Amino acid sequence: MSKIDKFKFFVPVDISKAKDENGNEIMRIAGIASTIDRDSDDEILDPSGFDLSYFMKNGFINWHHQTNNSPESIIGEPTVARITDKRFVC
Repeated sequence: MSKIDKFKFFVPVDISKAKDENGNEIMRIAGIASTIDRDSDDEILDPSGFDLSYFMKNGFINWHHQTNNSPESIIGEPTVARITDKRFVC
């Protein structure tokens, strides 16, 4: 790999072990999904306008934005979602 192929980034996320309703060990991931900050496309999405009920019913957590071409990138489904301090947290 060349230096161009490598990059570093920081994502504030909490990962913890948990158990599902059947007592099976599962992994829970929590973190900031979106903020009001301007993104790399120079766009702003205000989380206060998000419909979290749709996300909770139909949403999923993905590793990257290629789920149409790569369904294995789906790593979970939401169990909690809220807007706090102008951040979308799940």
